[in-house]
Amino acid sequence: MSQNRNVELMWRLILSGGIVLRGQRRLFRLVPGTQRCKNCLAPLEGIGALLMRFLGRGSFKHNPRFCNF
Repeated sequence: MSQNRNVELMWRLILSGGIVLRGQRRLFRLVPGTQRCKNCLAPLEGIGALLMRFLGRGSFKHNPRFCNF
């Protein structure tokens, strides 16, 4: 139960702008890809998507515009 609350708090901060993913966005912007996550710019399609899937990031099944981070 506590872990769910922590995850909810983390996403609330990310989506409200309290936590800025600047470092990740800069890094992921350099990886080639066509479609990208709207939050962290991780490539979701193309060659870079293979690397992201290996790292555990893929398209979120409920909304394909975001990654499953």
